Amino acid sequence: MSIIYISLGSNINREANTRAGINALRQTFGELQLSSVYESESVGFDGDAFFNMVIACDVDLPVHETNRVLREIEDANERDRTGPKFSSRTLDLDLLLYDDLVLNEKGLVLPRGEILKNAFVLWPLAEIVPDLRHPVNGKTYNELWSEFDKTKENLKPIVFDFDESSDERVKINSLDSIACDLYVDISGTDCAIPFSKLSDALDVLLPEQTLMAVSKKQALQSDIPAFCRLRNLQLVEQGEADGMFYFLIENKI
Repeated sequence: MSIIYISLGSNINREANTRAGINALRQTFGELQLSSVYESESVGFDGDAFFNMVIACDVDLPVHETNRVLREIEDANERDRTGPKFSSRTLDLDLLLYDDLVLNEKGLVLPRGEILKNAFVLWPLAEIVPDLRHPVNGKTYNELWSEFDKTKENLKPIVFDFDESSDERVKINSLDSIACDLYVDISGTDCAIPFSKLSDALDVLLPEQTLMAVSKKQALQSDIPAFCRLRNLQLVEQGEADGMFYFLIENKI
């Protein structure tokens, strides 16, 4: 059994095709580990913004067979291969890593070069496996993301309904070992970010205090006081009103 990491992208009917890609991968490989979904500008051409994420799963197929299956899933979702290399996509599934295998063949290079070049690949990869090391340069993906020039691309995590028929998100692994990487609206901004990025974002978005509101269900899914201690945040006040839990958080840094 091997572990693979896949970069998923879509900018044509992107919400539906992102869901379709996830569902097809789950039907093919079983349980998946999902990063957050990120919105990014198109790279290399002038087109609509993409949804991007990274997905991990176990496979018992050889590497070339695995790559062939990913191409078949793309084709089943109306992937057009007649256009330029950099163009709009219904569904893009790129094999980033197959264990620590290093390959340099026509049509298949591992680890995939975009890991070190594109924020929309490296950030979600660092989110789900921060301590995993790049097979060639030996650095962890958390280290690589910390060193990455984040001014090169306009990229942001978004709230994504993974299952439009359910109000529960599929299994998400966060940087802070919280059971569910919940999204919160930041008062005074138009941003919604995951808990795992909250303290980092506060430095930029709101350096002193912020008020966040989550549903009762969300509050029960995560130990918010423990999260605040972990991320060096001060939980100043909390309360409940109209079925929502409110938390006034102060950034200590």
